[in-house]
Amino acid sequence: MKIAWCTPFSVRSAIGAVGALAVDALRRTAGVEVDIWYPVDAGGRSWPDPGREISADTAERLADYDAVVYNIGDQPVYHGPILELSQEVPGVVVLHDLSLVHLMFNRLRAVNDDDFLRAMHRWYGPEGQQAAREGLERPGEWLYRTETVQDFPMTEVALERATAVVTHSRYAAEALRRRYVGDVTVVPLPVSVGQAPPEAPVDLGLPEDRVIVLQAGVLNPNKHVPTVVEAVAHAGLGDRVHLVICGHSQPQDLDRLRQHIDAMGLTDSTTVLGEVSDTTLDALRARADIATILRHPCGEAASAVLAESLAFGLPIVSVNDGCYREAPADAVTRVPVPPTATQVGAALRRLVDDPALRERAATSARAFAQEHHSPDAYARGILTALQGAGAARRRVALAEDLATIAARAGFASDSTLIERLATRAHELFSPAPRRLPPAMPPAGETF
Repeated sequence: MKIAWCTPFSVRSAIGAVGALAVDALRRTAGVEVDIWYPVDAGGRSWPDPGREISADTAERLADYDAVVYNIGDQPVYHGPILELSQEVPGVVVLHDLSLVHLMFNRLRAVNDDDFLRAMHRWYGPEGQQAAREGLERPGEWLYRTETVQDFPMTEVALERATAVVTHSRYAAEALRRRYVGDVTVVPLPVSVGQAPPEAPVDLGLPEDRVIVLQAGVLNPNKHVPTVVEAVAHAGLGDRVHLVICGHSQPQDLDRLRQHIDAMGLTDSTTVLGEVSDTTLDALRARADIATILRHPCGEAASAVLAESLAFGLPIVSVNDGCYREAPADAVTRVPVPPTATQVGAALRRLVDDPALRERAATSARAFAQEHHSPDAYARGILTALQGAGAARRRVALAEDLATIAARAGFASDSTLIERLATRAHELFSPAPRRLPPAMPPAGETF
């Protein structure tokens, strides 16, 4: 099987890191060839190879492949060209986020505001069009609202022509089944399980007598990084822990964060690194004692930061929401959403006060990552999805045929018979069982 793997491949992209692991594992499978394709300005990785840049003739060249895989997430520059290519050449969509509102808002507005209004009306009716008007008036606020992410995710655009869908959590599969008629395959994210590589810096300049709390990942507002700072201060942990904050951010946002840290009296207890290399991040995780992951609202199908933190054996303070609920309870301390400094501070204090609790959590985290997040298991799951692709087209065709037959027999589209036919057809021809299993499914289980 010859596969085109379309993905951002920048060193800044966590999805690019996932792709590198996936492609390497797929290539170790007998009879499988994989080529990496990335958008303009979204390349830069060299392992397992530099890949190929998407260009004007890429759609034509994709005809040479047995399968095309599109990795789509909520980032306009990295994923916009991939989304457009998927509309031209249908393939399997690996959906990394459950909300694509940032992607679609920016891509459609690049044409004109009316395109965004029309798209929101098409998928969500008058309510969606009204929401779109609010978004155009106050984009900075509207894009990060919980109700925007949940009620107007715009994933329908990415799913419309998908031959199958892969996602990375049961939570995501449940949400997508309400929006997609084809197969949804759950394949937990792959991580490279292990300690920091030999070339990682030995001296990170961190105190040896403090518990290290690591906050890693892109520093967007929905990560609640100021809440982590406030939690350390309110829990009275400033003289016992050292907080390390790393991740891509705009310079002005980093300045505001540092000012907030100073105001909370944690200047000497916090290190703000901004964006760091993969090697440095691995070294930080190997040195850290606790990780905080407070993303809310949760618009992602799964969290690479969560999976990687588990692989390094980090006890985690996270939110009781979305995909984070599927991590092992004895490795993750969950707080209600939206997270508050009081709740997060209490969770941190329990871990700081009890080294034995941290050690038990670390053991559970490593074991979970080794069982559920291996690259080889991910490759097997992807191949399972590729082999079953195409069900969506068959089900849509069946529904259209049934509707035509019923209409010729004189039944209106809103009749009870039509509703029962549609329900029964869904039961008969959809994958079984049509409900989520009680535990995390094996890689490649299809819903």
